[in-house]
Amino acid sequence: MHPLVYAAALLVAWSSSLTHLSLHLLQVPEEDRLLAGAFMGAAYTLLGVPLAGLFHAIP
Repeated sequence: MHPLVYAAALLVAWSSSLTHLSLHLLQVPEEDRLLAGAFMGAAYTLLGVPLAGLFHAIP
C-alpha cells in the first residue's frame, strides 16, 4: 500500500484517540464536547504530522 495511506491512518488514529482521552480526562461537559473536540482534534493532527513524516509520506 502507498505510504500516504499509512500516514493518514496513523494521523486519524493518533488524533481521535488523544482527543477522546483528553475530553474524558478533562471532564468536558457534553454540550461543549463538539467544539472542544474539533479544536483538540485539529491540534493533535498538526502535532502528529511530524510523526506521519516517519513513513516518508510527507517530505
